[in-house]
Parts: sequence; structure tokens; C-alpha cells
Amino acid sequence: GKRLVRHGRTGWYLRVVAPGRVPVAGPIAIVERHPAAVTVLDAHRASLPNADPALIARVAAVAPLAADWKGWLAESLVEA
Repeated sequence: GKRLVRHGRTGWYLRVVAPGRVPVAGPIAIVERHPAAVTVLDAHRASLPNADPALIARVAAVAPLAADWKGWLAESLVEA
């Protein structure tokens, strides 16, 4: 819950590149990273109150970021 979010523990976020069955155990391979090198933790921190405007702008500039997130981040920059 809130304690996990407060400490930046946001869970696993993976992109599905092909549908199929996933084994319960086994390795997870990173096959590609976005060149902006924005992490899930960066996005999480950018979404928190009083986030650094430079971080918010860096996260918001990532093209594949969900439209909802871009909207929230844009609102944060206006409020800053």
C-alpha cells in the first residue's frame, strides 16, 4: 500500500512484446531499454508532490509514456 509507494516500491513493470505463456519461475531478460533511460522509479518520483520539475519534464518527454501519465505530469509542471 501507501508505505510501499512512499518508499518507491512500485512493483514490476514489464512490456509484453509477444503474447504467449510465461513460466512461473525463470529468468526475466531485458531485451531493450529506451534511450532516455528513465526508470519506473524515476516516473514514480516524478509523480510525487514537490517533485523536481527537471525530473518531471524528463519523464514526460518519453514518447511511449501513457497519455494519462503525460497529462498528470504536465499538470504538475504547471502547478510548480
